[in-house]
Amino acid sequence: LTADFLWHPAMHLDEVQSILWEESMIKLFDDDPDFVRRLHAAKPLYGMRWSMIVLKKFVEFSTIYTDAYNIEDQQIKEQLDLQLTKAQYYCDVVTESIQESLVI
Repeated sequence: LTADFLWHPAMHLDEVQSILWEESMIKLFDDDPDFVRRLHAAKPLYGMRWSMIVLKKFVEFSTIYTDAYNIEDQQIKEQLDLQLTKAQYYCDVVTESIQESLVI
């Protein structure tokens, strides 16, 4: 739930708020010796999960249109472009967080 909250698109947390939330949850669950390890393992997975969730619109529209990128309705195309941008952002953040965790 902690990782899901951090990634949820409706949250709009800046970096300071995200850090504050994560630190607060770590303090709340300080009696669980594996919480931090599980949280850090789960965060990238939840990021990828939200990336797939925002891409769901492509699946929905692909059942209506044969080629989602050749659609005529500009409003639908803009919505799909927005979802694609969100998904790319999530993937970029996940990639960055994984790379940072690999640095020793």
